[in-house]
Amino acid sequence: MNLRAAISGLTMASMPLSVSAFPLSQCNGFASPDYHFSESGHQIVGEGVVAFNYGGVFCWDETGCTESESLILSACRTGQTLTIVTQLNRELDDTLLDRRDEAEQTMGRMADDSSSRTWDSVKRTFVNKAFKVDETTESAENCACAAAFPELRNGKEKFEGL
Repeated sequence: MNLRAAISGLTMASMPLSVSAFPLSQCNGFASPDYHFSESGHQIVGEGVVAFNYGGVFCWDETGCTESESLILSACRTGQTLTIVTQLNRELDDTLLDRRDEAEQTMGRMADDSSSRTWDSVKRTFVNKAFKVDETTESAENCACAAAFPELRNGKEKFEGL
């Protein structure tokens, strides 16, 4: 079973394919409520699972600017979310990290692999490659889930951002 099928186990493999509420491409450039961060590169990586990049810049007088980007994997039915830090540029201590290509390649290899994957094994793959990974359960629907899998809201707060 490949990444697409294994992750779909989180949403019910027998569920019919989604009818999109609006094109996934409309989520590109969506800005978070604080308007310092935005989303791009939205894609469906499994039945009920989406991925996108989330990044932006914050600047402070005392410490300078910090630019960061993360790859977000989100299970639309459960709200399970992996935030994988892929880029960090921090003026305060001259931190410079850019692993965006490596993260995309890792996800692509898992999607193309015929091996069985669980949510934990996807997380472990990134952790084993020394990515900083945070796991949360979101109570609000994100733009990509609202676009691609609106029927999987499952009691989460409806996305109203566009």
